[in-house]
Amino acid sequence: MPSSDGGWHSAANAIGVDLPSSLASPVTLTKGGSSIGFTLAGGAGAGSATGTVASYSAALPSTAATYTVTGSGVKERLSLASVTTPSSFAWSLHLSSGLSAQLVGGVVEIINASGPVATIGAPTVTDASGVSGPAGWQLSGATLTLPLDPAWLTDPGRAFPVIVDPSVTYLGPTQGCTLDAAHPTNTYCDTTDLGVGASGGVAQRSVLYYPGFTDGTLPVDAVIQGAEMDLPVDTQTGSVTVNAYGLTRGQLERHLGQLQRHQQLDHRRWGLCHHADWPTMGSPPPTSG
Repeated sequence: MPSSDGGWHSAANAIGVDLPSSLASPVTLTKGGSSIGFTLAGGAGAGSATGTVASYSAALPSTAATYTVTGSGVKERLSLASVTTPSSFAWSLHLSSGLSAQLVGGVVEIINASGPVATIGAPTVTDASGVSGPAGWQLSGATLTLPLDPAWLTDPGRAFPVIVDPSVTYLGPTQGCTLDAAHPTNTYCDTTDLGVGASGGVAQRSVLYYPGFTDGTLPVDAVIQGAEMDLPVDTQTGSVTVNAYGLTRGQLERHLGQLQRHQQLDHRRWGLCHHADWPTMGSPPPTSG
């Protein structure tokens, strides 16, 4: 819905998202008494909104930006039209009192005195033919920078547009992370989009984590009589079969190392993603769906 400053406000769930009329102003997420804002350095141009998506066609030179409100935060998407686009992007972070940012394992954690409350996931950079490029955050004070590899960006074979795709996610009762063979040491945790199969020829697998037994949401002696998982497919080529495997925390720790402090997964072993590895972990037969 329109907001008083000419932008748009979404409050369809527990997270409020304010999208500005121009990217000269910050995108802001609020939950409870906390807020997280970020301003794209040099951002400009008026936006337009349709449903849960705000679009800015002239955010930066030869660069368009879209922001999609999700159930757990907001997904930012920069579309680079040609080699004349910037090769580095920066955001100023605006955090409410009691919050600070730190870089852990390729992910920006927004933390308070009790621990992480939100994450800015490891970014992905992909050209129009599905080829992924190197990408990683740099954090200095309240400035978050994403430098792109100029050699990769200006390669004569590069297919434009190139998509830069980070997300801001408030941590919720279910945490999902994508494992990507091309970036085996990065963490891609976003409860809205999970990668399975292949993207641009790069194999992907995903892990869902339910922290209810460790965060007090569920009693330690609770017995789960049944559960249902609904994962709608967003993009596919041909038929899709999704196999679900059960993993205990002990299995994850043996194969992935210790869980990170906020109990998302530490993706340091891409080998876990290979289908042949699952039976060796003592998992029950997969359930297809």
